Order: sequence, then structure tokens, then C-alpha cells
Amino acid sequence: MKKILLLLISAVLMLTSCNSPDTDKPGGSQPALTPGELYEKLTQAGLFDGDDSPIMIDIWEDNLSDHFVFPEDAESFIAKEAGISSIFIQLIIIQAKSGKENDVHSAMTEHQSRLTDDAFYPQGQQAAAASIVGISNNIIYLICDIRSAEIEAELLKHL
Repeated sequence: MKKILLLLISAVLMLTSCNSPDTDKPGGSQPALTPGELYEKLTQAGLFDGDDSPIMIDIWEDNLSDHFVFPEDAESFIAKEAGISSIFIQLIIIQAKSGKENDVHSAMTEHQSRLTDDAFYPQGQQAAAASIVGISNNIIYLICDIRSAEIEAELLKHL
């Protein structure tokens, strides 16, 4: 009787470990989508590059250090900001290298605190106040926009 009970417990444990969320994704904690694909999902949802939103331009790799992010800490990234400086919008999504997640998150938090100092116009001050830094597995993101909570909710659907 004890052997049957042990076999049943073992079978249940094996089945539950096979269905854990991290093992459903290739690579365990690897994201299902790259930062570029995540940005594309946000664009498809009408949150960026739509009729009612500003044109977003790339923040080039050479300029990432100005945002406290260092490319050697990232597997991949996408960094965008509004093409007009008076519209204070930034979106940075980074897939951090293994073991660099906390470093990248700290860098994004430091950049977020600097945004308040950089915001000059009232809209920029509101966007900086509403900015969000988040982390999911090895994806770290900074959203600086008046609609940060709405953008984050859409982003989290895909993480």
C-alpha cells in the first residue's frame, strides 16, 4: 500500500513539474518574445507610432550609457523616445544577460530618478511622475509616458 501511495505521489509531482510556467517557454526563464517583438505588440495595440501618438525614434546603442544602460549587460534591447523633445516619452525594454538582471534593473531605476530632473514642460513632468520600471524574468523595462500604467498592462500580457 505504501509503495502505491509513493508511486502516485511521484507521478503527481512529475506531472506538476512538467506543467510549470517556466518550462513551457523554451530556455526556462527566457522570454517568449524579444524586446523588438514586445515593442511591435505595443505598436499593434495602438500605444506607439499610431495616429494619436508621436513618432518614436531609436535611442542608439552608443547613447544607451547616457541612460545608465550598458550594452554588454544586454542580450538584446529596444530603446525608443519621442522624436520631439517637448513630448517626454521613453520606452526601454532590455533582455538582460544571465546574472545581469539586478544591474540592469538598478540602472533603469537610476535613469527613472533622473527623468524628473530632466523634465521641463508640464507634460514631461507628468510623464516622469507616472514612469514605471519593471522586471519579469530577464526582461527589464522603463516606461516614461503619461499612460505608463496602460502601456505596462499591455506589455505584461506578452511577458
